[in-house]
Amino acid sequence: DDGRAIHLLGIICARLGDMRAACEALKSASCLIPNSDPVWNDLGNAYAEQAEWPAAEAAYRRALELAPTSAAAHHNLGLALKNQQRLKEAEQSFSRALAADSRFVEASYHRGLVQKSQGNLAAAELDFSGGTLCVLIA
Repeated sequence: DDGRAIHLLGIICARLGDMRAACEALKSASCLIPNSDPVWNDLGNAYAEQAEWPAAEAAYRRALELAPTSAAAHHNLGLALKNQQRLKEAEQSFSRALAADSRFVEASYHRGLVQKSQGNLAAAELDFSGGTLCVLIA
């Protein structure tokens, strides 16, 4: 199927470091298979690699419309929001990622960073220690 092939081309371009080509391929894939949350998540990642945070955010939000419990998409949205200094929203996205997957160490770590930057050191410490526990248990 053309959409899946173009999606794979976008992933390959991203892995080779050609984010512009990755974005173009993934945008094409999103037109051919608009209901594919992995395509939208990967498109968000390609935008994020270029620090195009509003575009990354829009792609992640579309992925979440299609897969509301995707821990990866919630985490990635949190990163996009954090990089736009929208810290409360970022914290909520990281929390949603953890609700979907309580062992998602990166989401715990990034939520801890947001909490630390907001002066909530006790909550940050819990997230940091929780992330460490998850690594040790896994």
